[in-house]
Amino acid sequence: MSNEFHPHDMILKAQRFKYKYLAIPGAIIVLSFFLNQLFADFRWASIAALICYFLLLYIFRFNKSFGSFDVSEIAAPINGKVTALNTVEKGVIVIIEKPFFASSEIVTCTKNDLINQVDIEQERVSWKIECANFKVFYDGIIRNQAVLVGVAAGNAVCEMFVPIGYVLSVEVGQKVEAGMTVVGVLNEV
Repeated sequence: MSNEFHPHDMILKAQRFKYKYLAIPGAIIVLSFFLNQLFADFRWASIAALICYFLLLYIFRFNKSFGSFDVSEIAAPINGKVTALNTVEKGVIVIIEKPFFASSEIVTCTKNDLINQVDIEQERVSWKIECANFKVFYDGIIRNQAVLVGVAAGNAVCEMFVPIGYVLSVEVGQKVEAGMTVVGVLNEV
């Protein structure tokens, strides 16, 4: 993996990740077309695979371009609902749960956040995602804010550390959009 970050590469990697999942129902559709010539009952397999194909397209969708943020703001990394705000010694752990049918993009929160690991000792924004079908395409530090870095298809839970010095802009029960919702703002005091 290259040390340079290119947003275009992230989009290509996300598309390849999606096509890997779409290959199975696509192969079933093609296979059932040929087997339907021999056996009449295979048309139901084709219909079921077609439904799965469109469902996967919907699950792996990306909604829109992301917002622009001030350097003092923290963007939400995934779509979902804030389910907990756990205060720890050096800040707050924000838990965001992504529903199954929410769009699947994962974005950076700040220009200096730690990706795919929560590190309270670093005293900077960090986050990790727990999901059965997810892929972060760039681990490390990205110097861009609210850019696509991964895909989380299906249910997911994001654990994000917000250090002391930030004022939270979200509350429990609030819905957040990846790269659009401000989670916190640096306190200028």
